[in-house]
Order: sequence, then C-alpha cells, then structure tokens
Amino acid sequence: MIGSNPPEKIQELNSEHIIVKGFVEDEELKTFYKKTKLVVAPLRYGAGVKGKIIEAMSHGIPLVTTKCGTEGLPHIGDVITAKDTEDEIANEIIHLYRNKNGNCNGKMLKQMSERYVRYVKTHFSKENAKHSVMEALNLGHGKVVLSSHYPVSLPSVEARWNSGNGTGSFEA
Repeated sequence: MIGSNPPEKIQELNSEHIIVKGFVEDEELKTFYKKTKLVVAPLRYGAGVKGKIIEAMSHGIPLVTTKCGTEGLPHIGDVITAKDTEDEIANEIIHLYRNKNGNCNGKMLKQMSERYVRYVKTHFSKENAKHSVMEALNLGHGKVVLSSHYPVSLPSVEARWNSGNGTGSFEA
C-alpha cells in the first residue's frame, strides 16, 4: 500500500503478503508499478482529475476505483466501471486478481491494459494538452511549449504568442 500518512489501522495490515509503504518518491513508485498486479484506489473525496488514477492507467495495470476516483475524467465510463460499495470493490479485486493469475480470462486483462494506455494517450498526451491550451486561448497561430517531469503528470504549461497587438504570455 502506497500513500502518504497511512492511518494506524492500515499500518497494522503490514505483513508478508501486504506491504504498507506510505509515501514513496517517484523513482521508487515506478519500480512498484513494474511489479504490481493490481491498483486499488478507493477514493472517497477529492476534486478534479486524480493524478494517481491517470498514472496507474498509463502503466496499464488493472485498476479498481470509486466514482470519486473517476471524477473529472472525460469518457471514463467507456474504460472503467467505478465500484463504490465495500462488496463491489472486494468482488472486483477478487475477479481481477484471479484473472491476473491466469485462473480466468487473461485476454480480458490484456485488453483492459491496452484500453487504459490508449485512454491516457488520447486524453492526457502533450499534444492533447497543447491543443486544449491553444483552444482555450483561442489561438490558432501561437507557439506553445509544454514540459513535464514525468510523462503522465498533468504538464505545466507555458504559452507565448504573437497577437496583432504584440506579445502575451500565459502560465499555469
């Protein structure tokens, strides 16, 4: 389990089969994603796009999350079915974990993984961000420079353009 400041009740789950790490740096997180079988993000509150959901999807790992976890994500219902009750979450975890271990249809998990990666590339790529910024600024002719320290993070955006009145700038 990874996440800042896990409550004592969660820390008590730490065992041979459940690792409670708490906060980890980006490099260590990348290592965990490489060996993770399933991501569970039972988010109960928060606003906007949840970076941890996009990040997990970009790695193509089976994911169980709530409606809160999918809030702000365009067309996410085509890719993920949110699970909100304890029973729904538990049943989905069991279903996906058994599939991951080959007891059921591994083809389904491969397709799920491919859908996740395709979704992130479609909705959260640098090109998509560039297009959105240009559209929001109503500029068809400006230069937009995008930078991101991690490929799936929402990029910081710097836009420069030359309008009829001179130049302008925007930073977010």
